[in-house]
Amino acid sequence: SAGLALHTAGEEVPVEVAPQPLKERELQVLWWMAQGWPQKAIALQLHLAYSTVRNYSVTAQKRLGVESGAAAIWKARRQLEEWGAELSHVRRGEDV
Repeated sequence: SAGLALHTAGEEVPVEVAPQPLKERELQVLWWMAQGWPQKAIALQLHLAYSTVRNYSVTAQKRLGVESGAAAIWKARRQLEEWGAELSHVRRGEDV
């Protein structure tokens, strides 16, 4: 869950947040992270500011309802695998 809770009869019940679809750049950043690249290296590769790469990572985590980059990669793994098969343009850092 993404930290949301439902309060009923004095009890706090966690609410599961449905994952939101990731945007192209968020997937791109997660894909590079899954390859083991640090965010600073991803920023250089994609010609982005480090803060922009970090923001994409954090936004992806929020969309997926997780609290870490590793958890985001794990939760998005099927989408990343499918998307990774079509990544030749992204590996070069080109926009889609």
